[in-house]
Amino acid sequence: MFDTFDRRTFLTLVGGVVAVAGVLGAGSAAHAQALDAIRDAGRIRVGYFQAAPVSFSDASGELMGTSFDLLKRIVAENDLGEIEPVLLEFDGLIPGLVAGRFDVVVGSLAIKPTRCTVIDYSKPDMVVSSAIAVKKGNPLGLHSFADIAADPKIRLGGVAQTYEVSTAKKAGVADAQITVFPSDDAMIAGLAAGRVDAVVSVGTLLVSTVQRNADAGVEVVQDFEVPVIDGKPDISPGGYGFRKGVSDELIALFDKTIDEALTSGWQLENFEKYGLGASSLPSVEMQAADYCKG
Repeated sequence: MFDTFDRRTFLTLVGGVVAVAGVLGAGSAAHAQALDAIRDAGRIRVGYFQAAPVSFSDASGELMGTSFDLLKRIVAENDLGEIEPVLLEFDGLIPGLVAGRFDVVVGSLAIKPTRCTVIDYSKPDMVVSSAIAVKKGNPLGLHSFADIAADPKIRLGGVAQTYEVSTAKKAGVADAQITVFPSDDAMIAGLAAGRVDAVVSVGTLLVSTVQRNADAGVEVVQDFEVPVIDGKPDISPGGYGFRKGVSDELIALFDKTIDEALTSGWQLENFEKYGLGASSLPSVEMQAADYCKG
């Protein structure tokens, strides 16, 4: 699901940005304005891939996750009809969106400057950052990379060559404190067995991994401090993705409901249902355009 070198990028576009850009003009010109087309059809077509706890469907086909639950609110409040899901592998989502197979990509799509040349975004509905898991009760009281770096006896586990291990090092955790594992499940097993005192991963993936290993006796630290790297909070915001040039009115409806969900506390309650916390909340002031600039 996640690229080895940047797993916080929810929908890594494998070699597809240039190819998609080449068909953008031909694809979007043929479409009516997205909002009018949705209301005329009585349905909104939604592209997604299986990425618990953000966007997924269960065995019965029910659409679940933080991004889908917010989408259901947006659809209900703005008279957008029925949700018609289209399940794909992640590398087919942006090409499918541009080709008009669906109206929106769900799954808190990471906002990247290269993607902003190809698609449009809602304002961020989520941010992702590094997170840690510890044994239940957090016996060492670990709430930041600084806490780990301050005691050379504390051991931190992570999957080899991942962004989050690199971030821990940039935040001051020594190489000698880090133990690498071949997979997320292996590092949870290592934590449960006492080989390490904490493990690090991107927050959404870590929540999913801990839930999958419910008998391991570990938990995600909900109030883990977002690391500051080179003077900036190390976060990656994500939002809903739209066809470029035809979705302005539709995006405005999404942005309005996202604002309301953030300011009312609804989005935090939505996150908490799926094991996420306040560290995943974007600020209301965040706009996609700020992150399209790089």
